[in-house]
Amino acid sequence: MASLEKRGQSFRIVFRYQGVKYARSLSTRSDKAATAALARLDDNLHRLELGTLDPPDGDDLIGYLLSDGRPKRST
Repeated sequence: MASLEKRGQSFRIVFRYQGVKYARSLSTRSDKAATAALARLDDNLHRLELGTLDPPDGDDLIGYLLSDGRPKRST
């Protein structure tokens, strides 16, 4: 389960997965946007643990979970 931390005026999201702690700034000052990101990450983390969402190939687990399991587009 993930949680939000308020750092100054902005938010960051924090969670543990397989014993590793992950944290990332959400680059928002909006309570509503931060809460929506938290709900999205929690849902995708749950899907990952159930096996209905495949783990990412790269190292950016938080970005993967916040993007609903879509891989990063290469430019």
